[in-house]
Amino acid sequence: MEYTAYKFRFLTGVHFGEGRLETGAFVFGADRLFSALATETLAQGKDAFDNLVDLVQSGKIRFSDAFPFAGNNYFLQRPLLRILRKNTEETIAKRKVLKKLEYLPMTKLSAYLEGRAEPEKLLPPKFGDFTVKTSVAINPDEDPKPYRVGVFSFKEDRGLYVILGYESKKDASFIEDFLDRLSFVGIGGKRSSGLGRFELHFGQMPPEGMKRLTGEYQTYMTLCSALPNDEELALAMEGANYLLEKKSGFVASPNYAPEWRRKRDVYAFKVGSCFRKKFEGQLRDVSSGGKHPVYRYLMPLFMGVE
Repeated sequence: MEYTAYKFRFLTGVHFGEGRLETGAFVFGADRLFSALATETLAQGKDAFDNLVDLVQSGKIRFSDAFPFAGNNYFLQRPLLRILRKNTEETIAKRKVLKKLEYLPMTKLSAYLEGRAEPEKLLPPKFGDFTVKTSVAINPDEDPKPYRVGVFSFKEDRGLYVILGYESKKDASFIEDFLDRLSFVGIGGKRSSGLGRFELHFGQMPPEGMKRLTGEYQTYMTLCSALPNDEELALAMEGANYLLEKKSGFVASPNYAPEWRRKRDVYAFKVGSCFRKKFEGQLRDVSSGGKHPVYRYLMPLFMGVE
C-alpha cells in the first residue's frame, strides 16, 4: 500500500462537535471524514457512493484521523504504551508534562518511544483559538432563538492533515477529487453558517513517518478508531494496549427518514491503541429503520511503534 498526506488549510473557523453545541474539538476522526465523503459521493449518484464503499470494504483505501500540523511539522496521537524513561532523575513537573501530552511531533516519535526525548521539546505549539459565538435561529412562525456555537480558528500556517493509504493511483485520484469537492462545502458542523471550508494541499511527511507506515514492527498503533471483525477480535486483543470509546450520533442524510434519527451506538478501540497483531476492521452499518444503510468507518490505518 502507498501513502500520502493531505493538508487541510482552513479558510474559516471550524466546529467539530463533542456532544454540546457550545463545546467542540479542533480535530476530527476518520469516521467523520468517511461520512462527509459518503455525502459528497451520494450527491454525484449511487455509482460514486458504491465505489467509495467498495474501496473501503475491500481495504484498497484507508484513512487516518485528522491530526494537527504547524508549518512542516506533523503531529501524531501519543501511543497508548508505557514508556521507560532513560533519565530516572527527572522532576515531577517534567513527568507531568509527558503524562498530559496528547500529540507528538512525528520527527520526535523515535526519541519518545526510546525514552530519551526531552519533555519540553515534545510540546506542540498553539494551533489556534477556541471561542463561543452567539447566533440567532430565525423561523417565520416562531420567535428568534439565540444559540451558542463553539468555534475553533487555526493560526496561520496551521491546520489538519489526513494520511491516505491506497493501492492504486486511480483509487487515490477518486478520493482526492471528492476531498476537493468537500473543501468548498466544508467539514464539521454549522457548514450552512460558513464554517469548515478549507484549501486542500499535498503534504510531505517526514521519512520516519513513511518508514513506520510501510515497515514491519512488533507493535502497531492505530491512527483512527477501529474495531476488529468478530473473527479477528480474540487475536487482536493478545498483548494489546487500548482504550475503548463510545461512538454515537445522528444520521445527517435527509433521505434516511423524515425526522432526525440516532445511529446505533458502537464501542471501538480509540485512536492511539496499540496491537501486536494487525486486523482488517469493519465498515459497520449503524442504521436503525431508515431507508438506506448508514456506515460507521472503523477500519484501522496502522503505524509501527516498536
